Amino acid sequence: MDWTIRQSAKDKVKLEVKRVLRFYKYPPDDEPRATETLLEQAEMHAEELV
Repeated sequence: MDWTIRQSAKDKVKLEVKRVLRFYKYPPDDEPRATETLLEQAEMHAEELV
């Protein structure tokens, strides 16, 4: 399964990223931007692996 294609899989990854950020007490104000940046980087990395 390619998580970069299925929206439901993307949503699960996004929730996990948010959970990890909260666990490590990442500032809540910066969380949305950090989450999007991390997902963009992960998608670019996934494209390189394919």
